[in-house]
Amino acid sequence: MAELINNINLENDKDYQALYSSQLYGTFFMVYGKFKAKKSQENSNAYHIQSLKLRILNYKGPVDLKIQDAQLLDLKTENYVEKDGALLKIKVGIMGGGYEYDVTNFPELNLTKYPKNYLYVKREVKAMSKQEMNETGIFDNEYYYREGFTITEYEDDIKIEQKIHDRVINPSSLPDDEESLIGGKRCPNSKNFII
Repeated sequence: MAELINNINLENDKDYQALYSSQLYGTFFMVYGKFKAKKSQENSNAYHIQSLKLRILNYKGPVDLKIQDAQLLDLKTENYVEKDGALLKIKVGIMGGGYEYDVTNFPELNLTKYPKNYLYVKREVKAMSKQEMNETGIFDNEYYYREGFTITEYEDDIKIEQKIHDRVINPSSLPDDEESLIGGKRCPNSKNFII
């Protein structure tokens, strides 16, 4: 199966570059990043990221998603399937946060141009509390299932898919190693070439 992959040019410090896109709460959105990176003196293909500013753009849909938190991590120190490159964890949600976010933690990490390293993005969603849902009138269908007055919290992603898609997914048909899927069943990840 072919992968869908973005390109990130670490020499471009002027533009926001596409990192991740998805749809949550009926809203299609994209997260962009503006990088400032210093070229390594030892290796002309390696860069050390000095700053990263994220911006979320909500294109179409009923709610505005915002960035709650973001961290840049070295894959060698993380429990992640891939080991070459960096992992950008982004938490988005409806309540709190902002449309821009400065990532402040930077590991001592040199990213090398493709084919060596990638920047992986892993998206997480901040659930709304029942109080927040009552105050805003927005129902959190990513974490809860509603049938009339009955509101049930989903236990895991498989149950979310079963409820939302009229129970058409058979859990036995899903791969065992779901966490390693890029662009998986709920699109929580993206993969970006460093060019």
